[in-house]
Amino acid sequence: PVLLKADPGSPTASVRTSGSAQGLLLGGNLCILDTSVGTPFMPDFTGAILLIEEVNEPAYRVDRMLTHLGNCGILGRLAGIAVGEFTPAANTGGTISPAHVLLERLGGLGIPVLGGLPVGHGDLNQAVPLGMPAILDADAGTLLVSAAAR
Repeated sequence: PVLLKADPGSPTASVRTSGSAQGLLLGGNLCILDTSVGTPFMPDFTGAILLIEEVNEPAYRVDRMLTHLGNCGILGRLAGIAVGEFTPAANTGGTISPAHVLLERLGGLGIPVLGGLPVGHGDLNQAVPLGMPAILDADAGTLLVSAAAR
């Protein structure tokens, strides 16, 4: 199994709502996920834990992608959300951070959300097997993912 612990110093560490959830861990890069909507490559997220991360996207684009996933009904079917790194885009001039948008869009869903996980494109990029059963505990700050089959 893979145990991820939220980093309190991460820019997305403030993206957190209380609770725990179990389900298949699905997702990955937010932009790739968003552009997969309506294609045969989009999995069924009912009861899943969504893992998202992003690199070099300004806050307004993160907002647009999350709004789209919400409008498509995907966010409303989730058991929980695990948030990895959201590396900020350079020179966007924006005053709102991706973390602010994440909390605004995900905080009111009524499901556990855990940010600050070491998953993404940064220096602390922990590999996790997608499609495996996982337990998200936002109160403990952990995501436990079952080991992939060999």
